[in-house]
Amino acid sequence: VASILYALVHTHEFAELPVRHNEEQLNSELNEELPWGPLRPIIGKTTTIKVDDFDEDIMAEPHTKGYLLIQAFLVKAKLPISDYINDTKSVLDQLPRLLAAMESIAMNNLATEGRFDLICMFAITRQVINTRSMPGGDPFLQFSSFTKDKVKKMKKRGLTLRDIVEMTDKEKSTLGLSSKNLLDIRSLPIFVVQNISLSFIADKTSQERKGTIKFELLLKKNKNRRRRSNNNQNEDTLGFVAAIGTQHNNFLLAHKTVTMVSSGTRGVELTFDWDLAKSCCTSDDDQKVLLRVLSTNAKGLDLEFAVPLNETKK
Repeated sequence: VASILYALVHTHEFAELPVRHNEEQLNSELNEELPWGPLRPIIGKTTTIKVDDFDEDIMAEPHTKGYLLIQAFLVKAKLPISDYINDTKSVLDQLPRLLAAMESIAMNNLATEGRFDLICMFAITRQVINTRSMPGGDPFLQFSSFTKDKVKKMKKRGLTLRDIVEMTDKEKSTLGLSSKNLLDIRSLPIFVVQNISLSFIADKTSQERKGTIKFELLLKKNKNRRRRSNNNQNEDTLGFVAAIGTQHNNFLLAHKTVTMVSSGTRGVELTFDWDLAKSCCTSDDDQKVLLRVLSTNAKGLDLEFAVPLNETKK
């Protein structure tokens, strides 16, 4: 996520972001409070590592300021002057369009190793922006009402955020959550994936075989759902990314963006290269593809299914 955001703010759209007199000093001071700093962080096994060795002149660059403002937004850091509030809004307003353009370019060649995780990473980047929270953090912490101690208690009980979202109000009342915790949980959409089916068809002329996965996306908006106010997104519009990929080689086979405004059921159909999917299976016991459905509005609700590649023709 840090690398995606770093690349976005280094496009020409941010070249005119104002860096006023003495703001390089303000940027340097703001940097001390931020997790990634002015450069692309080093990606470790479990965390990102801030790079502290850089030329101070970088603090006078518009792209650096934009990257720092995004980080400040995510960690809710105090901005040094009021001008930075409008500057942050200007940066955030451009992110959705640029993120969509970057995603479109990155997905030009689906049959490349790693593309499956990459398309999911774009969805996670949207989660991070929409929830105003850091990537890799516990999903409970996207809400200010959840302390780390409260999160530990939920983990000790073996409960995930999705587990609690799917509980009845009576079940939630036994968890020792505050009224603010419950309000935050009710702000989340409830969605499930049901009736997953797979089939394939062989073209007699070209000998090409195409697989198709169909499923229903059921969205239930909580009746007591309150609006979240982390940023200016249209909270009545809920976005989802459905993607099919291989367990080995991490090829992206197919993906689709789904937008829903109201509660209901949406049929989703994804078509993919059957032979490519089969070629990535290492044994007869491993004849499966992965189906992931990710929310772009909230963290901790994503779903993954292993779908067997049973050769049932249409």
